[in-house]
Amino acid sequence: MSHPKYSVLMTVYAKEKASFLREAIDSMLNQTIKPSEFILVCDGQLTKELNNTISNYSNNEIFKIIRLKSNQGSGPASAKGVLACNTEWIARLDSDDIALPNRIEKQFEQIKKNPKIDIIGTNVIEFLNENNKTVEHKVILPSNDKEIRTYNARRCPFRTSAIMFKKNLILEAGNYRSFYRVEDYDAFTRMIERSTESSNIQEYLTRMRIDKNYFKRRGGLKLARSIIRLKNEMLRRRQSSVKDWVVSVPPQIIVCLMPNFARDLVYRKMLRS
Repeated sequence: MSHPKYSVLMTVYAKEKASFLREAIDSMLNQTIKPSEFILVCDGQLTKELNNTISNYSNNEIFKIIRLKSNQGSGPASAKGVLACNTEWIARLDSDDIALPNRIEKQFEQIKKNPKIDIIGTNVIEFLNENNKTVEHKVILPSNDKEIRTYNARRCPFRTSAIMFKKNLILEAGNYRSFYRVEDYDAFTRMIERSTESSNIQEYLTRMRIDKNYFKRRGGLKLARSIIRLKNEMLRRRQSSVKDWVVSVPPQIIVCLMPNFARDLVYRKMLRS
């Protein structure tokens, strides 16, 4: 059975672990439907361990390694990666996450059933390795286009490491941009606005790794301001209502401004639900 060609787009920066990167890359190379190309954007100078890991793949003809002189952040690095892709479809995976072997196959099966789909994700499992134990949390995302648009007004309806989308759609939406800590939500929101149809497969086809810094990254005044800016833009574009703003923004700001230990407790309790 023939399938459209697709590119894997991954960005990596200096704080990533080489073992996690290797596991992430291999999970995409081992898909039941193989990628046509693998775009790896090195966002600034990397560690020796990361460079050694990347060198193991440099002779693979599908790899295109892009090295940025300085760290530019997830948004700009992803934007450069998009421009380097030469296929109709782009599949994302973060450099510390794991795609199940049939993730892409399942996504193309859904696209074949409904050719109008131009954004497709999946449910995910977030996992935290702690004290020699693995704690897992299943994340159920909205399924069909109507549910996704409604959900998007208040929360991000996709996970980066589970999403695949058409290159022309992200470019029409203005590509990724610099938007502190919400680059993906921002890009997805603008794609949804222009999308013909979107979907999330109701299967857990990606494992997303959460580390001890996960909680710290979701706090601070800078992130709170970024969330408000994005939500205000969505309001102006009529992708959300005043009610959506009132219901969704204050709780997110409260969590951002919590002390780290309190935010840590909130997320850890959620992970154990």
